This record gives sequence, C-alpha cells and structure tokens, in this order.
Amino acid sequence: MPRNFFVRRTPIDGFKRHNLRSHGARRPPRVFDDNQTLVHTVEKENYAGAERIYRRLVSECIPIRKHPAYERAALEQIRRLDKQDLRGFRLWLKLVPDNPNPHRVEGGPLTKTRNHLFRSGNPAGQLKLLSQFALIAARKGYSKLVWADAVALMVQFQERTKAVAFFRALEAARHRYFKTYFPVSAQNVASNQRKTLIHIFCAAGWLDDAVELVRDSQTLQIGAAALKLVDLLRARGRTEQAEAVLSYLPAKMPQAVSAKAVIEGRASVPARATIALQLRQLKNLISKRALVPNRSPASHLHSFMAHYRATTNSSPGFWILRRRALAERDGCSYHWLVKELFYLRLCHRHSDVVSVFCANFWKGFLPEREGAMLRELAAREAEPKLLSACAPKKLNIKPTDAWLVWNSMVRLVVGLPRPERLPTLELLRYSVAQYISQVPDTTFNPTPAAYPTVFRSIIWAYGELGDLDGAVSTTRDLELIGKSHHVMEALRLQDELAAVYARHGHVDSVNKLLDALDAHSPRLQTYGLVIDAYLQASRPDLAAEIVTRMKIRCRFISGDNWRLDRSLAAVEAAFPHREPMDELQDEYMRYRAVV
Repeated sequence: MPRNFFVRRTPIDGFKRHNLRSHGARRPPRVFDDNQTLVHTVEKENYAGAERIYRRLVSECIPIRKHPAYERAALEQIRRLDKQDLRGFRLWLKLVPDNPNPHRVEGGPLTKTRNHLFRSGNPAGQLKLLSQFALIAARKGYSKLVWADAVALMVQFQERTKAVAFFRALEAARHRYFKTYFPVSAQNVASNQRKTLIHIFCAAGWLDDAVELVRDSQTLQIGAAALKLVDLLRARGRTEQAEAVLSYLPAKMPQAVSAKAVIEGRASVPARATIALQLRQLKNLISKRALVPNRSPASHLHSFMAHYRATTNSSPGFWILRRRALAERDGCSYHWLVKELFYLRLCHRHSDVVSVFCANFWKGFLPEREGAMLRELAAREAEPKLLSACAPKKLNIKPTDAWLVWNSMVRLVVGLPRPERLPTLELLRYSVAQYISQVPDTTFNPTPAAYPTVFRSIIWAYGELGDLDGAVSTTRDLELIGKSHHVMEALRLQDELAAVYARHGHVDSVNKLLDALDAHSPRLQTYGLVIDAYLQASRPDLAAEIVTRMKIRCRFISGDNWRLDRSLAAVEAAFPHREPMDELQDEYMRYRAVV
C-alpha cells in the first residue's frame, strides 16, 4: 500500500493531531475543513486522494471553494499523452479562481498550463485540447494569456471553419467575463475584440468570414476595421461584397458622450440605468481598492460626474460615493479629487476648483497674501457639499495637475476689488512662470489643455482689466521660460491676443495679427475666437467681415465644428437680409486690394 494512500485531514480547531490525554477533561470534537483538506492533498501531489475527496464533496453537496492550487491537478490529467483525461482536466480547471484583473495575467494561474500546452511538445497535434483550455481561460479572464499563441496555431494549422468557430466562441467567452465583472467597459471591449478578429480574418485571407463578422456587428464600433475590409474587397475586384459591407455599417458611427458635450448641452445624457451601473461599479472598485487611474472607468471619472450631475443632481448616491473615495489612502482620494477639479473647470466653476484644492491639498507653491485673498473670494461662492467631505490627510498635488489650480486662480482675479486686481495678476503671472520653468516638457504639455491654458487665461484676464500691453507681453512668456520650441502653443497665445483686440475694437491690430497667423497657417480656431469676440463686443458687422475672410482663407464645411456653426448662426441672425456669399467675397477682395 503506498505511503500516501490515506489522506491527512486538516483540522481547523487549532489542536494538534496527537494530543496527550488530559486529566479528566474532555476535549471538544475535532472539526475539519474539507475544502482545506482538498487543497492540502493537491499540494502534496496526492491526486488520487484528491479525486476521492472531490467526489465525496460533490456527493454531499458541499460547495468547493476555488483555489489556484487546483491547476496542478488539472495539469496532471493531461501530462501523459497516452492517458489524457479531458473530463478531469476540465473539472479541475474550472476550480481555478477567476482573474480579478484581466490586464495582469503573466506569471499567475494557468501560466504553467499555457506553457505546457502551447510552448512544449507538439501543440499542432492536440488542437482540440488547446481550444478547450483557451475557452476556459477566456471565461475566467485569462484570455490575454493564451491569445497570441492561440491565434498563431489556429490560423496556421486548424481548418478554416473550425478556426472561425473557435474565434467566435473565444470572443463570446471573453465578452461574458467582462459583462460579469466589468459591465461598463464590456461594450468597448467587445468592439475592440471584433475589430481585432476582422483584422485577423483579413490577414488570413478569410474575407467571406470577415464580411459575416461585419454583418453581425450592428451594435459595435468597427469603423476602421470595416473600411480596411472594404479596401481589400475592392482591390480583389469584389465590389458587390464591398458595397454590402458598407450597407451593414450604420449611417453614422456612434460617438462617445464626452463630459464637455453634456455640460454644454450638445449631447444627450446616457440612460439612468447606465449611470446607475457605473455608480455601482465605481463603488465596488473603491471598496476593493482596485480603482486604477489610467484605466476605465477611473480614467473617465470626470465624464461620469458630468453625466450623473446632469441626470440626478439631487440624489445622495454621488455624495456617498465621493465620501468613500476621499476616505481611501491608497491614491484613490487623489485621483478622485483631480478628476473633480477637471470636471469643475469644464463647468467654469473656478471658485469650486480653488475651494476644493485648498481643503484637500498643501498650498506651498501659491503666493501667501494674494492666495489668501483668492481663497476668501472663492469660499463665498463655493458649493457647500464639496467641502462637506475632505481627504483625511493633506495631499501634495503633482506638477502635471497643478495647472488646474493656476488656471482657476487667474480666472478669479477679475472678481477682486479694483485696486487689487492688476497687482495680483502680475504676481500670479510671475509665480506661474517661475513654477512652469522648472517642469519638463512632458509635464508642461501632457494634453492640449494644460499649462498653455494658464497663459491664455492670463491674456484673457489682462484683456478684461484693460491692460493690453500686459496681454502682449504675456505672449512672449514661453520664450522667457525656455518653452519657445512649442510653436503651436505660441500660436494659440496669439489667437487669444487677437480675441482680446477684437473685444476692445482694435480692428487694425486684429487684421495685422490675422495676416501674421495666416502666413504661418490659416486655422479655424483663430477665426472662431475673433468672431466670438466681435459678437461679445456687439459688433456683428465686423464679425461678418471675419466670416467672409475665413471662408476665403480656410476650408470650412458646415457641421464639422459645432462652436463655429453656432457663431455663424449668430452672425446670420444679426443680418437676416445678408447678401449672397459670392458678392461678399468680391467686396472683401476689393477691400483687401485697396488696403
């Protein structure tokens, strides 16, 4: 009889196996944890005993807790090619726990099985076993672990019909996993997976199957992959199939609802059920400390705030979630606060930005006297609910996010008492330049809305205070702090200066700036800012001239730029009986020739 024939049961009562007989005292009955005994038996490589314990637990209807050790038992069922037990392999493999993070799989559970099946022996000779393992891995969130090896083997060695069926089943298993654990991102994952399959089918030459994939993708976003398939079909002379693929696509591909579009009223808010689902997922991630800043849904937290506040602003669910997020100390509170500052800036609630910052962050880099005045001004207009919950400990804001605070403080300068406005703005400008000169280029311009936005706000503030010389000198600050190689950012500062000139009615200065900017490259953003500035100054006649010049210099298609369309509609409303476009062009060209 083998030495390990009898299974050693694991007690959970704290007593040793062999105890001395106590003096008259009776010990309580021994208590054993059968699940722990099963794990211990598998770890001791007593697979026959583990099989008996497994059958007994199943017969007694005792639930079996999942454990990574069961991968060993599953691997033992297929280690010998002449005695492979596929049924036992599937049973033990299903007892491996699901993956809580689908992006981190290498080195974890199922890695040894992947290496044994795909990277040793003859994988092409056991495609059936490999496909079953890949499907189980996808259902458990380990699809990234087997994806590259499975694609290479199936495309090269499997029959086309069986390979297509396998890829469709793998896609469905992966979608089921994300729908269970990450329902908010399940739709995006399904779209990306479908696009990847279309690219694989096109590379393998399975164009008919790729067409079937496009036909089954009515609710997914596959625009780029579908257009690549159309090009391949046309290159091979299959124009009818190419037209059929185009007919399968929707008239206009659905776009993501951005926070800015919802705030400005350009897009409809998602359904309340979708927002409630996002709320529950964020709650679970925060409670598990699994909110990863650079991944969805944490990366789109500001969009969730915009959607939620636009739909159910009075519901306490958002404020409860905010309180839980700020109570965490593992970076969750910092990420929540930064996204909240970004959302408040989109809403132009600069007082709330400064108040939330002062309540949760250290203020060491701000000027003391002027910063105190701006904090006092912001506290009068701040929303009380935003200050009801704060981080348990003061945080240090990163240089990549500090531009949010600088921008809002500059915007608040125009609300100070008149004698304090210009000196405070001068000091803020000096402090901003000194702070930014010490940050690297990757921090200076991580996104189009970063530190260059602060300089644009300074130019705007100078224009509001009537100091045009200060606005002109601010456009040269990038050169003074060593950031002159950012050419586009310098041009955007010139755009803001042109808008300041237009609001003050300096027509000649506006035209000179437009000529200089057009010599570099005519841009719609420049003309849009000038048109809006003339409309704010109640000069629609000058705005109409700029519209005519824009249509001559730039390529403009109505409907591509909603803000510019809104400005043009305002100009047309000011001139209901406006002359046709051709006559205006001739008039403007005669005017430029005279000048």
